[in-house]
Amino acid sequence: LATQYVLSLPYFSDLEIKERGRAYLEKNFYTNFCGITKTNEYLDWRYFRNPKNRYKYFELLKDDNHLGWIVCKDGRFTTEVVDILLAKKSSHLYKDVISAISRHSLFRGKLFVAYSHLQNKFWRKVWPKLSKRREITIYFTVKTPVKRLLNHEDWILLGGDIQ
Repeated sequence: LATQYVLSLPYFSDLEIKERGRAYLEKNFYTNFCGITKTNEYLDWRYFRNPKNRYKYFELLKDDNHLGWIVCKDGRFTTEVVDILLAKKSSHLYKDVISAISRHSLFRGKLFVAYSHLQNKFWRKVWPKLSKRREITIYFTVKTPVKRLLNHEDWILLGGDIQ
């Protein structure tokens, strides 16, 4: 795993981010990648009822149309993104989502946005040039005869999935 630190800059993005009290999925979340099944029950258990951390929920919109959710945890100078929940039809927007989060964090007074993620070619295409990666030694083990599940390039995981 790695943590990617993205400098908060006023990147252009036509995506809008609005803070909400809680995230509710219209239906179960899924992508083109392997990952954790995300349901409203999962979000409640993992984030909303978590006694250790307080998370903020941001709705992601484009032209007033709902695209997904971003779950964050605030630090003194950083926003830590622990989950990005985009519907399959919006999964091509990750690069724009990263820019929108960076811009939104700047306006909230945060210098950096941190993302913990499983490194693979998907994420390498997403990060802006003004970012820095720090390696983390955490091992994720999958034991299965299904070859697709053994290839880390087929997985999309963020910090909220494993921490």
